[in-house]
Amino acid sequence: KDPKKAFYWYQKSAENGSKFAQFYLGKCYENGSGIEKDNFKAFKYYKKAAISGNKIVQFNLGRCYLCGIGIEKDYDKSFEWFEKSAKQGYTIAQLELGILYEKVKNDFENSFYWTERAVKKESKFTHSHIGTHYDNCLDAQKNDFRSFEWYERSAKQGCYSAIYILGHLYLKGIGTGKKLKESVHLIEKAAKEGNKHAQLYLGRFYEVGIIVKKSCVEAFKWYKNAANDGDKYAQLILGFYFEKGGYEFAKKDIKKAVCWYEKSAEQEYAYAQCCLGYLYEKGKGIDRDLRKAIYWYKKAAENGYEAAHYLLAKFYEVVEKNEAEAFKHIKYSIEKGYFKGMFILREYYSKGIGTDIDKEKAINLFKIAS
Repeated sequence: KDPKKAFYWYQKSAENGSKFAQFYLGKCYENGSGIEKDNFKAFKYYKKAAISGNKIVQFNLGRCYLCGIGIEKDYDKSFEWFEKSAKQGYTIAQLELGILYEKVKNDFENSFYWTERAVKKESKFTHSHIGTHYDNCLDAQKNDFRSFEWYERSAKQGCYSAIYILGHLYLKGIGTGKKLKESVHLIEKAAKEGNKHAQLYLGRFYEVGIIVKKSCVEAFKWYKNAANDGDKYAQLILGFYFEKGGYEFAKKDIKKAVCWYEKSAEQEYAYAQCCLGYLYEKGKGIDRDLRKAIYWYKKAAENGYEAAHYLLAKFYEVVEKNEAEAFKHIKYSIEKGYFKGMFILREYYSKGIGTDIDKEKAINLFKIAS
């Protein structure tokens, strides 16, 4: 499975007028799969594809209008497209329509009509979906209690995603009182059935000792399960374990650390990308590779990680000398709230490194940093 190749062929097919390809091109842009995430382009392709009359495409366009994906929120438009989809029997659109009638138009008759049509199927996933949409999009009218209620229904029917979410709600006390024991019980249940998010949480419980007895062995086991199932956060954590070492079950092994960091980084996790860049720059346990270092630093910076801009500045200052680039990145990192480079920027302004000399700005930075 190669997201970039998939995107390429969807694009080719979309250019030839395929509505199916246009829809999947929209999904690629929305999810950042094979291409940089771009909600405006996602909306554009969903809108093109919706002309086909496909109920799933119509639903996705309605979702864009509901949540403001690539377009300003427009409840009237979301109603229009959800209704088109719902009339074709698409369950999720029927649910959305029912919820919107209740929460936006205060029309309980139509709300009941559409929700009943969807819930008649008594699907555990249907109940979970209702819970999700009490959580999302309509934040100003959020109803934690109703959300909890629907997740509970779905969990009782054996939906492990809902069981995990219910455990999370108990943990945070959202829609219910905090119940840590019940939270751990539910999250463990979902984890044992392969829910990677639950596995990650369970690993954290064992690492810190929340309700369960603290155990690094158990923590590592659950992190590894989640990582093997593709959880990018767990993959990063395994990278930490192998980079640091010191455990019988996870001895220091930089090659394994790099392997796990790469898996996480390939899912566009900026922190992992930064870790990779640092290892390649310093040549810690692996061959030094400045080309790879700069590549991963840039990826992390593109994904919004402020510290990556600081590291890029240091890289351009010391390793691959480029004063203009160093100045640009150190300034950006500070503007975004990463203040570690404050004294460096002051020096740049004071000495005219990568920019014109500006004593006033240098003095102001000195005052702020002091």
